[in-house]
Amino acid sequence: MLICFVLIYSVYGVYYLSNDDTGIMKTFSGYNTGIPTAYHQYASYTLGMIYKLLYTIVPMWNWYSYGLIFVVIISNSVIIYLIWRQRSFQNVFFQFLDLLLIGLITAAISMCGIIAISWTITAVFATVAGIMLLLDMNDRRTDTHRIYGCAVVFFAVGALIRNSSYKAVLPFALLVLFYWTGNRICKEGKTKLKRICIESIIYIIPLLGILAYDHIDVKMKSEEVLSNVDDFEYYRGLYTDYLMQPDAGLIPFRAPSPP
Repeated sequence: MLICFVLIYSVYGVYYLSNDDTGIMKTFSGYNTGIPTAYHQYASYTLGMIYKLLYTIVPMWNWYSYGLIFVVIISNSVIIYLIWRQRSFQNVFFQFLDLLLIGLITAAISMCGIIAISWTITAVFATVAGIMLLLDMNDRRTDTHRIYGCAVVFFAVGALIRNSSYKAVLPFALLVLFYWTGNRICKEGKTKLKRICIESIIYIIPLLGILAYDHIDVKMKSEEVLSNVDDFEYYRGLYTDYLMQPDAGLIPFRAPSPP
């Protein structure tokens, strides 16, 4: 898969699925102004801080695209591995279906690479990998904490790229945890009921914490905007990079005084 992606982007270059990604990349990199900024109207401010640092260190690299490509490769590698792993639990017919599904996923990923990359699709890949890791917990007797930790990392990455993708899968993730809890109670008996319930509650906290962090991120973004309220170059960068005027309800824009 890695070789496939390298060949695709070496030959075709990087293309975005929508102008959203173009606007985000130009804003974070300071494409028009030459000054990287962490603020974008829709993207995460935390993600913007990371890219702002990277573009400040090595401005000539397309860090935004590299980040999306890296997440796509890692997420789909996990998805394909977990599908492949299920072969040991199935008969020949379902093993064939698994191989067919892996082939379709690989082809779809390759086509996405040839056509375009997208922050939305990348976030979906990351959150789906997290869901599949949670489902994999039901087939394991050991290493459940490590697998859960990996799932949380993928959820956090998906939420960081686009929080709405994580919000869409969160109810299903909680449902999978409830199923895992009931399955453990049935297997281990009611003697360990208290410990199992405590572990389940502990597992739910990080998932809700990722959701709550979005409000912290928005607050940091608002404070950063207010601190630059008199910086005309800052707003000129937002306008030319994002190709849209700032939201008047969020950003109290002040035009510079005439000389």
